[in-house]
Amino acid sequence: MSFFPTLATVFPECSGYNKLVRTIDNTFKFFQGVVTEHENTVTDEEPRDYIDAYLQEIKRCKDEPNSSFARDKGRMLTTYIMDNLVNKS
Repeated sequence: MSFFPTLATVFPECSGYNKLVRTIDNTFKFFQGVVTEHENTVTDEEPRDYIDAYLQEIKRCKDEPNSSFARDKGRMLTTYIMDNLVNKS
């Protein structure tokens, strides 16, 4: 697919493009669920992990309009998690 990127749009099923998009979509949904679970259980105490620390920072910066954390609704956090896992493997 990387050799002939045009094939992805012309023959998305045969080129594997659709499968790639579905895999990325499912992975994103999985990690969004992990973030949602953390949102429901996070406390102001010591963070358990990176996700808790990030969520606490979002909460801390909610009144700072110039903060990138204030604009984040968890979507960027999910993207960061995916990027870190994909880049590590």
